[in-house]
Amino acid sequence: MTQTADISLIELRPGFAAEITGVDFANGVTEDASCFLRDAVTKYGVVVIRSTNLTDDTHVELARTFGELDDVTPYIAAGRKNRLKYDELFDVSNVEADGSIVDSEGPKGQANKVTLPFLHIRF
Repeated sequence: MTQTADISLIELRPGFAAEITGVDFANGVTEDASCFLRDAVTKYGVVVIRSTNLTDDTHVELARTFGELDDVTPYIAAGRKNRLKYDELFDVSNVEADGSIVDSEGPKGQANKVTLPFLHIRF
């Protein structure tokens, strides 16, 4: 286990996966947390962080510490609205901009049938 201030790391699989605890992004991304996370991702590749108070704002702020971000605007179909605040966040979901569920027979619904079975995200 590695520890810096309140942030701790527990190795889940030697050289492959780790869990980090003690990270709270409620007040933004600190330099210590950013460096710790970058080092952990570099060493382990897979890093699990739970209950961090991560918002869209701090998600983008944290992601920028890893380098330049991609803009998803070119991937949004003509006339379609991004329901997220930032164009740097890619929305992989079955929810429309107005909060309604995607029509399973529409273009996004059909695309989801191909892509979503292979995606796993836990909140």
